[in-house]
Amino acid sequence: MGVESSDQQVLDTVNKQITVSKIKEAFRICKKEKIRTIASVAFGMPGDTMKVLKILLNL
Repeated sequence: MGVESSDQQVLDTVNKQITVSKIKEAFRICKKEKIRTIASVAFGMPGDTMKVLKILLNL
């Protein structure tokens, strides 16, 4: 899935048109249905900070 970032402000800046909670819900549903997932993330997006990157890596 094209997650790109774990920070809502970053997602809004790049006009991703999704919320962090919707991303988490999609992964939860896939896990429940035993669908294997991979997250595509982008480092260095506009507005990214080291704090944002650490949060993303811990999801």
